[in-house]
Amino acid sequence: MNKKTRDIIIVVSILLCLLGIYITKKKNLENYEVKPGFELNVDDNFDMLEETKKGYPIMVMIGSQGCQSCREMYPTLVLLNKQYNGKLLVKYLDVSKYGEAKKQFNFRMTPTILFFNAKGEFMYVHEGFATKRQIIKIFESVGVYL
Repeated sequence: MNKKTRDIIIVVSILLCLLGIYITKKKNLENYEVKPGFELNVDDNFDMLEETKKGYPIMVMIGSQGCQSCREMYPTLVLLNKQYNGKLLVKYLDVSKYGEAKKQFNFRMTPTILFFNAKGEFMYVHEGFATKRQIIKIFESVGVYL
């Protein structure tokens, strides 16, 4: 076998492995069911007081369509919402659609992530982009283990 053929086989093998990983992750996400009341996207009718009555820790991300970091974080929110459904309320409020959010939450920039414990008590605010790992660590730092 010549070097060119070997290189092509290696590249194709790597691509097939990456495709397999992608398909596996996508199928794993499809196995999670989002329970009623645990929907990710909210509107101007979002009532934080009502959400706290459910007795789960809450993460609210305030973002907008025009925010690149918000768009990049959205898949992470979907993943968190599916993986921790029934253990954590993950909410996304798009201020470009629902301006009333500014009255309900005090924030300076998008994205802003607000963390609340199961009693609805404010625990922490994170401004800017955050990875799934960072979000989990923030919850752990305030005593919420998922």
